[in-house]
Amino acid sequence: MGQEQISEDGIALSTVLENLRKAYHSLLISLYHFIRFLLRNWIVIVVIIILGWGMGSFIDSRRKEKKQSTLLVQINFDATAYVYNSIDVLNAKIGQKDSVFLKKYGFWNAGHPLLEKVNIEPEIDLSDLFINKDPKKSDYIKSVLEGSKFDEDILKNPVLRPEYKTHKIELIVGEDGENKVYQTVLKYINTNKALNAIKDITIKNTEKIIAENENSVAYIDSIAKKYGVMRGPEMLPNQMFINHTELNDAQMVFNEKTSLLEDNQKLEIELSKFHHIVSLMNTPVLIKKAKVLGSYKIILPILFFIVFLGLSWLRHLYIKAKTLSMEAQ
Repeated sequence: MGQEQISEDGIALSTVLENLRKAYHSLLISLYHFIRFLLRNWIVIVVIIILGWGMGSFIDSRRKEKKQSTLLVQINFDATAYVYNSIDVLNAKIGQKDSVFLKKYGFWNAGHPLLEKVNIEPEIDLSDLFINKDPKKSDYIKSVLEGSKFDEDILKNPVLRPEYKTHKIELIVGEDGENKVYQTVLKYINTNKALNAIKDITIKNTEKIIAENENSVAYIDSIAKKYGVMRGPEMLPNQMFINHTELNDAQMVFNEKTSLLEDNQKLEIELSKFHHIVSLMNTPVLIKKAKVLGSYKIILPILFFIVFLGLSWLRHLYIKAKTLSMEAQ
C-alpha cells in the first residue's frame, strides 16, 4: 500500500514537471513568434511611432495648460461661513459661465472665465480647537472628536471650520490666468459691506484695548517706582527691591503686568491681520498643474502600437478561422 502511494505521488510530480516544461517551451515559442513579428513589421512600427509622436507633439502644442496656486489665509471677524459661501457662489458662476457676474468681479477675459475652480478647506490644527476656548465649547468639540475617533472628515466638518485660524484656498487657473488673479479672488471676498463695518469696529475696539493695557502697565510701573528701590551693586540693572510692608500683593501686581504685556503682543499681531476680512499669510505663485494623462507625444505612440498589435492579432485569428473552415469543408 505504501509503495503504491509513493508510486502515485511520483507519477503526479512527474506530470506536474512535464506540464511546467511544456508551458515554459510554449512561452519561449510565443516569444520567438512575437520577436519575428516585430522584425517583419519593424518599418510599420517605426512609422506608427513617428506618426504618434508627431500628432502628440501637435496636440501638446495646442493644449491649454492649467495652472494652480495655493493661498494660506486667515479668516477674521467670524466670517468663515460667509467666505465659504462666497467661494461656492463663485464656483457656481464659473460653471454657468455667467459673464455678467464674472465681469463684475474681474474673472472674465476674452470670452471665458479666468478661473476654472476654487477650492477651500481648513488647515487642521488641533490646538485651534482647544486653546483659549470656552469650557463648554471645548467639552462639546472634545465629545465630537472622541465619537469620531479624530477622523479627518470630521475635523473638516462645517461645524468646526470657524474654530480654525488658517484656511487653504486652491485656485485652478486657465492658461490665460496671471499670477495676480489671487488678488482678484481676495478682492471679491473682501467686498462685503456689513463685514467691513464689523472690521472697522473690531479694529477700533482692539486699538482701545491695547491702549488701556498700556496705561495699566504704565500705572504698574509708576507704583513700582514709588515703592521700589535699587539695592547694591550685586543686583542686575532690571532688578528692583519692593518693600512688601508698603505694597501688598507685589507679586500679583507684576504677574498682572506680564499678562498685560503678553495680551498686547497677541493683540498687536492680530491687529496687523485685521485690515481685511480674509488676510493673506503667504506669497502665492502660479505653477503648472500636473497633467493627469501626461504628454500626448508619449501616449499616442504607445496607443497606436497597442492598436496595431490588436489589429494584427485579429487578422491572425481571421486567417486561422478561415483555414479551419476550409479544412472542415
